[in-house]
Amino acid sequence: MTGTIRTFSEETRQFLFEEVKRLAKGMCETFGAVGEVSYILGTPPLVNDKTMSRYAEKVIRESYGEQVAVEIEPVMGAEDFSFYGQKRPSTYLMVGMGGEKSQYPHHHPRFDIDEEEIGTAIDLFLQLVSRYE
Repeated sequence: MTGTIRTFSEETRQFLFEEVKRLAKGMCETFGAVGEVSYILGTPPLVNDKTMSRYAEKVIRESYGEQVAVEIEPVMGAEDFSFYGQKRPSTYLMVGMGGEKSQYPHHHPRFDIDEEEIGTAIDLFLQLVSRYE
C-alpha cells in the first residue's frame, strides 16, 4: 500500500507519520501479519509568515488597488518554496491568477500562463524588495 500525507503544519505531519505506524502495527497484530512502514520525508508544509503576508498585501493594495489582493483558503499542494520559509520569514504569492487564461489550477490541462502579467509580477517583486524595511 502506498500513499501521500500532506498537512498544513509540520507538527501535524509528524503526528500523522507516527499515527500511521501505530495503526499499521495494530492492524498487523490483529490479523497475525507482519508489516513495515517506511516513508520519504518530502516537501514540508508551506506556511506563510503572517507579518510577511500582511506586508505583501499592503504593497499590493497600495500599488494595484484594493480589489487585487485576494486571500485564498489554504490548499494541499506541495511546493518546494516551503524550504525557503523554513530559513526566513516568507509568503507565497500567486501573481496573475485572476484572468481568463489562468482561471484553471496549475495542473489542469486547460491552464495557460498569462504572459501579459509577467511584467506586473516583476514590478511587484521589485517593489516588495525595495520597500522592505
